[in-house]
Amino acid sequence: MQPASEAKRQAPLTYKQNPCISTHDAIRAARSKAQQTARHCANDNWLNLCSRIQTAAESGNARGMYTGIKTATGPTSIKTALLKSKALEITDQGKQLERWVEHYPEMYATQNMVTDAVLDPLPSLPVMEELDAPPSAVELGKAIDCLSCERAPWKDGIPSELLKSGKPALLQHLHKLLSPCWEKVHVPRDMQDANIVTLYKNKGDRSDYNNYRGISLLGIVGKIFARVSCHAYRASPPSHSVAPGWADLQ
Repeated sequence: MQPASEAKRQAPLTYKQNPCISTHDAIRAARSKAQQTARHCANDNWLNLCSRIQTAAESGNARGMYTGIKTATGPTSIKTALLKSKALEITDQGKQLERWVEHYPEMYATQNMVTDAVLDPLPSLPVMEELDAPPSAVELGKAIDCLSCERAPWKDGIPSELLKSGKPALLQHLHKLLSPCWEKVHVPRDMQDANIVTLYKNKGDRSDYNNYRGISLLGIVGKIFARVSCHAYRASPPSHSVAPGWADLQ
């Protein structure tokens, strides 16, 4: 690419020193040659990148595969729509976030009150001791296989495809991580928190926050833990639904 670029820069200088038809045609030829060379270089670059991604995928190198995909897609830009407060547009990003914080607690911070009068008539169920056993690596692997693909990741940027493709290498590490959570009946905050993302409803004024809806993005490890717990409870008989340790949390 460097010789073609140098020839393109040199052609106008030559034309200024000797303006004639041949030097003018040389300018056009140099520009055309530079464009062709740039296209060939770009095409070779994309082919090499695709080859690296394919090689990483076939060899099980999930990190290299997703690094190549991120290189191909480029950096993502996070845009926040301008909001209005009392007919005034909020341009400061910090104040926009404060406005969203005021809006979403009305939907997400609502607490459901359950009185004892409702709970007392319910029959007491016997405790199923086997539900207290930590999930096995096989159950964890099945939960990973059931994860949905092409879903937006949490703020850590880890997609479900990464765990599914790297399951042979990550399964035992995840099992060691999640087993203490089950035994100690404690789930880290990062596995519980959700990242709220606003989506425009494609109708109405974009500056009106009522024309947006929020979706909650959960961490992929927390999803796996919840799915394993759900499978364990679903596999139990209908008359037994409470594990010894988890019954203390109610």
